[in-house]
Amino acid sequence: MSKEIMPAILSCLGYELTDEEKYFFSRNNPLGINIFGRNIKNKDQLKKLIKEIKEVIGREDVLIAIDQEGGRVRRLREPEFESYAAAIDVGSLPLPEAKEAAKLHAKLIAEDLRELGINIDYAPVLDLVYEDTTSALKSRCFSSDEKIVA
Repeated sequence: MSKEIMPAILSCLGYELTDEEKYFFSRNNPLGINIFGRNIKNKDQLKKLIKEIKEVIGREDVLIAIDQEGGRVRRLREPEFESYAAAIDVGSLPLPEAKEAAKLHAKLIAEDLRELGINIDYAPVLDLVYEDTTSALKSRCFSSDEKIVA
């Protein structure tokens, strides 16, 4: 009989799991693990960490999540990883190019994440820019036009 999954997405401290994290994750079977900048040194190290996480938890279907949107919001950084445009830059293209660019943008990021073993990206895809949208969020939105995100 399999162990019940803890309904939580947790994180780890560094480039590899500590003994305490290994013990905790193996005993508690979390739904997933968030990857932050503090967990990323290079591609090989990150792949090894993700493999270790899955082995310690004992499930291949562990959710491995990251915030990799493009622009200023990206955990995977150059020179080891590709740099992608901010959502607002993609959405500022004229229609229908903006829609095609948004699809390609998402596909390229998804391929990068899949190669690493990451299966969730926290990138917003339906956020719209409004007059009162804070500057911190504007670059993360594709457009003020719902036709771009629909």
